[in-house]
Amino acid sequence: MVIINDIACFPKKFSLKFAFSYAMDPVMNPWIAIKFGGTSVSGTAQWAQIIEVIKHHIAKGHRVMVVHSAFSGITNALEGVIQNQPESLGFVEQRLKEMATALAVDFEVCETHWQRLQQLADLSIKSPNQEAELLGLGEWCTNDLCLAHLSQFLPAQSFNPQTALVSKSDDARNPRSQALSAQCDIEPSAHWQQQLTGDCYLMPGFVASSGSGEPVVLGRGGSDTSAAYMAVLLGAERLEIWTDVHGIFSANPHAIPTARLLTRLGYQEAREIAASGGAVLHPRCILPVEQAGIPLAIKNTSDPKADGTVLSHAYQPSKPTVYAINTRHQVTLVSLESINMWHQAGFMADMFSVFKSLGLSIDLVSTAQTNVTLSLDKADNVLSQSVLDQLSEQLSDLGEVTLYKNCSAVTLVGYRIRAMADQIASVVSTFADQRIYITTQSSNDLNQTFVVDEDQADKLTRALHDVLIPNDDSQAHFGPSWHQLRQKNTEKQVAIRPWWHHKRKELLALADGYSPCYAYDRDTIIHQINQLKSLSAVDKIHYACKANSTDRILSLVADQGLSFETVSPEEIERVEQILTDNSTSRMLFTPNFAPKAEYQWAMEKGITTTIDNPMILQQWTEVFSGHEVMLRLDPGHGSGHHRYVRTAGEQSKFGIPVDTLPEIAAICRENNIKVIGLHAHSGSGILDHNNWQRVVE
Repeated sequence: MVIINDIACFPKKFSLKFAFSYAMDPVMNPWIAIKFGGTSVSGTAQWAQIIEVIKHHIAKGHRVMVVHSAFSGITNALEGVIQNQPESLGFVEQRLKEMATALAVDFEVCETHWQRLQQLADLSIKSPNQEAELLGLGEWCTNDLCLAHLSQFLPAQSFNPQTALVSKSDDARNPRSQALSAQCDIEPSAHWQQQLTGDCYLMPGFVASSGSGEPVVLGRGGSDTSAAYMAVLLGAERLEIWTDVHGIFSANPHAIPTARLLTRLGYQEAREIAASGGAVLHPRCILPVEQAGIPLAIKNTSDPKADGTVLSHAYQPSKPTVYAINTRHQVTLVSLESINMWHQAGFMADMFSVFKSLGLSIDLVSTAQTNVTLSLDKADNVLSQSVLDQLSEQLSDLGEVTLYKNCSAVTLVGYRIRAMADQIASVVSTFADQRIYITTQSSNDLNQTFVVDEDQADKLTRALHDVLIPNDDSQAHFGPSWHQLRQKNTEKQVAIRPWWHHKRKELLALADGYSPCYAYDRDTIIHQINQLKSLSAVDKIHYACKANSTDRILSLVADQGLSFETVSPEEIERVEQILTDNSTSRMLFTPNFAPKAEYQWAMEKGITTTIDNPMILQQWTEVFSGHEVMLRLDPGHGSGHHRYVRTAGEQSKFGIPVDTLPEIAAICRENNIKVIGLHAHSGSGILDHNNWQRVVE
């Protein structure tokens, strides 16, 4: 092993220059609405780009309504405040002050909204409208700070959306849904078009008001909908959603790098893509602009000149086409077999009433003479084991119930999909040895869904994508692939190339004398460690010694202040040799089916130890009595790039099953064993960031 220590490479500094002129008659100028997400407003470099976009539109003769989300991380933390998590309010304050410093503005400009936020946080019981107000104050504090920054570069005014966006008066949902996921009926308003005479307005997304003036919010992802509402209200020529991706792709580009950017789409197809798992746009933001005939463009803040996706009535398909193939994981299937349903009036009503009584939303339904199979999407339902047990028990009065967990739904979205049955069948036939639980076809012929075992979903998606999505320019609405866009950005930003691009000469010289060998770059290791340290939500970082436990790597990691995770006494001894303070507090012992003697040895040393199997506590209780331990839990579902790296789930040897926790808790209470932490490992090569939220839940 060789470590290269060389001069660090830094990107060349650059400056942005702007040229624009204001229109002489702003009242007559048309509107354009532009929306920026939380990541897009959370830095000075991002704001330099936002200002360039605004000035560009003003120079083209538009008035601009800028809609923004809260700074990244704020809304999640405010949900923690509502759940009485004591550290969440401190995070919000720290995050706002960090952004005030970064934007070179005084934190005091948001003092009024910040004080109101603190008042609401102190309430032990909050009404749904108070919860909505609290969540919305993240956007308001962001608006105060961003307006102060923006005003240094161009004249801008704040607009209060709660004066114009009023929720429906005929909403029959429960009060909580009305307050926290409000919906508005919006029409073009000559009043607001005449009242707003400035060139540039900045407004928070997400927030609105009820007919009685109470604060409400538009649900998570609601800033997209806010922008769509304002575009309709102002009769805008165009709505632009600026985000950190180039637009809508033909598949998840992280799983399929050959996924192609969809440069042009009809509104209806875009809604189907959003509803079936495409996460770029919130489904509710599309309908308002569709009804008003306002084109919607998705643009990448980091690559503003690149092709994006444009939705318009003008882009109606004329021949059978598949636009996108989406995959939704963690789908649960419920199969009900009953001879009594055949020609039986009211059977389906009785069955659906069970789901309604448990508050479960049904996604897909497939029926036969004596069977009904339907799916429950975890994105729409909280599917605890208790809820599933109740569901099985209540449905058992109607027939034999079978549950299939951890399935995945693969959905084709396009136009006249039935006409492509021969191409689809050629792919599906190759999965003859795998189980396809259900297949459904929409009545409008815009989508078709296959529900399969989760470890087959990505394979099926790739196979369908290879056959159904063109890899040439034969269809105009398909743009460059995700891989091509990434390659272009890399060529523009040489500094983000892998370290071995910059140190090619040194590596070739090493190869002459040492090949074959592994080479590790000191600068890159330190950079990655600093990236992890910058995560404010992470309290402590452990280096997994099994990745590389050579002395020079361990010393480098130790010098950066990291702790260590070990899986054997030998690794513990290696770490002890390089820790000058001999601190056992910087070590974590996480063995798997280790001998009893190893647990005893680690406990005697005072090293925090993780227990990953009920048998260990049941049979060796005396080893842990009077000590602090961590428990490794099985979250019941594994993720990753292949089923053999998914280290969780029913077939996994890793982790304590949830249904044994009451017994484990009793053992700990009786033997003075204190649980100080929980551990979960769901797999390797995980590219879906939502996995971590699922594990925590």
